[in-house]
Amino acid sequence: MFYNSTNETGQTLKSYRKKAVKQDQAILEVFKLGGEWTAEAIHARLKLIDTKYLAVPLTSVRRSVNTLWNKNIISKVGRTVGGFGRPVDVYKLG
Repeated sequence: MFYNSTNETGQTLKSYRKKAVKQDQAILEVFKLGGEWTAEAIHARLKLIDTKYLAVPLTSVRRSVNTLWNKNIISKVGRTVGGFGRPVDVYKLG
């Protein structure tokens, strides 16, 4: 899901929505590897999977994780301390 906070329209909006769906699918593939993941861990894993993900910001990964969680595709299983020293949620498929 693309959150249209910049009030895009037309072809630009369509393009951004399509890109967001592709990111959601890529992140879902990481969850299908098994295990438990934070957004930061997924972000790092995506960069290892394919260099096209090198430019994907962590905030986009967090957006996708939030979308998958809101759709009940993934579930929260706990919290841990993230790379910035703050609590982050841990998720798994299902």
